[in-house]
Amino acid sequence: MPGISFLNFHYSKKRITAFVLLFLFSPIIFGQSPQKIMWDNGSIRCEGNVNGQNIRIGEWKFYYQNGNIEAQGNYSGKLTSKNYEPFKRSKNTALDDYITKFGRDGLWHFYYDGKEPFCNISYHNGCPVGKAIRFHRTGIKAEETNFRNCEPY
Repeated sequence: MPGISFLNFHYSKKRITAFVLLFLFSPIIFGQSPQKIMWDNGSIRCEGNVNGQNIRIGEWKFYYQNGNIEAQGNYSGKLTSKNYEPFKRSKNTALDDYITKFGRDGLWHFYYDGKEPFCNISYHNGCPVGKAIRFHRTGIKAEETNFRNCEPY
């Protein structure tokens, strides 16, 4: 039987080919690939993982140009038709979800530029769910809104 023997194991060309293809395409089929996007000044804008369709999945962190944390949370690995931002923030933001509509999932933390908490929002498939809380820069709660099916109630 033709093939390759190594340490008394016999490998056929089909098995070797299948193994090589699985190895080469496993990040696309099974895994996640790390991604890092930079600001023009060379500092990190955001970092996290993307799936085989280049959609954000798992934990992501976003940073202001000065390197301070802007937001952190998880993505579902799915796209949504719309992203919901219950509280208005600065337009100079690292978050670009409004362009691509990656589906946020779980608890997200947003911060003012000086590292103080801006708000905490829970998402499911890109929609806010449960309690969303916004804070003043002093850390005192400024606003609390409850959400169901992407809508406040």
